[in-house]
Order: sequence, then C-alpha cells, then structure tokens
Amino acid sequence: MPIGKLEPLEMVPVPKALLLKISIITGWVVPEDEFMNILVDQFRQLLIEKYATCCPQEVEYAFRLMGTTVKDWGKQINLALIDEVMIPYMNRRAEVSKHEESHKLARLQYKPREDTSDAGMEKWLQETKDQNLPVEFLPVMLYDWLVEKERLTPTKQEKWEQLQIAIAYTHQKLSTLVTNQMNTENRAALSRFVKMKEAGEFEPEQAEKLRALAKKMLLYNYLKSM
Repeated sequence: MPIGKLEPLEMVPVPKALLLKISIITGWVVPEDEFMNILVDQFRQLLIEKYATCCPQEVEYAFRLMGTTVKDWGKQINLALIDEVMIPYMNRRAEVSKHEESHKLARLQYKPREDTSDAGMEKWLQETKDQNLPVEFLPVMLYDWLVEKERLTPTKQEKWEQLQIAIAYTHQKLSTLVTNQMNTENRAALSRFVKMKEAGEFEPEQAEKLRALAKKMLLYNYLKSM
C-alpha cells in the first residue's frame, strides 16, 4: 500500500482536487463555490479526526481500491459515506501492517541461535545492541542468559516496578491502536485488557506477554548502559 514517506493529513491542506477525484469515482455532484469551500473544510476535518494516519494520496488510493464496494453513493456528496470506504481500508491496512510486523518480528526475535555458548551469546548481545531494536523486538532469551550469568540482577522490587510499566505501556498501545484503527476487534481487545487490569488479575497468556515485555524493558535498559 502506498504509504511511504508522504505527509499525514494534519500536516498538509486537503486540496479541492482530492474531493473532485473522489466525486468522479462516486458520481457525486460537486456543489457551487461557497458550499464547496465549506465542504472541503468539513471533509478535511473529518479525515483529520478519524483518519489522521493517512496521507491525501492514500485516501485517493483507498477510494480507487474500495470505492466499488459501496452500492449506492447517491447524487449529492455525503460525508457519512466516507466511512464506507475508509473503515474497510483501514482494517485492511492494519492487517497488512500486522502481517509485515509479524514477519519482521520473526526475523529479528525468533531466528534460531545455533551457537548458544557463552561466546555465541556474547556475540548475539553485541549484535542486538548494534541493531538498536525497539523494546518489543528484543529477545527474552538474552535477558535470561544475562540473569543466569549474574550480569543482570534486578531485585524483586525492580521486577515488580517494571511489570507495572509494561502494563501501562500495553494499555497505552491498545488505546492508541483503537484511536488509529477503529474496529470491533481492537475495541474488544482494549476492553478485555482494561477489565483484567482493574481486576488485578490477567489471563495466563496475557500475563506471560506482560512478564516477557517487562524482561525486554530491563534488557533494553541494560543495552543502553553498555
């Protein structure tokens, strides 16, 4: 999908040309000058409020790609129907991003280590530091090795505090995901996480993810101190 390095919507004005291109796809009748100016302004506000992670070129692409899925556009421009294209497109984009991220994660984090000797692990540690990976891509196996060798010795209090940070980080990430990619699945995931957080008890799978994230954060701090 044509995301590239294009400017997001909040950084550039949406030209009339974008709305005109969409009207050609939909068959909408373009209003007169004064109403057109108001329409362009409202259209821009709608995109910024709901689809700010897209760029104008991507919105145009979304209508070319998904526009035919709307059975009846009507004669007059209807901003409410923008969601009929953009929501399915955003869901599709999220799936593509998730797929690409999972492959990247697999390459970075779960690549089998043939040499697990101390020398091999030391080399892996240095490679990981040099790659400057995001926290979530760091290998837990390296953390466990450092703890085993007593080179990383967090106290119970430090582990507990880091776990609380991991919980807050995950909560914020899920909230951001709902804001940027509005769909039932994301809202359900956030709601489920909030309920577990408020109850003070996480399901086994989620608890394991949080513990792993806390370890990665401790490893991240260690790498930064090397």
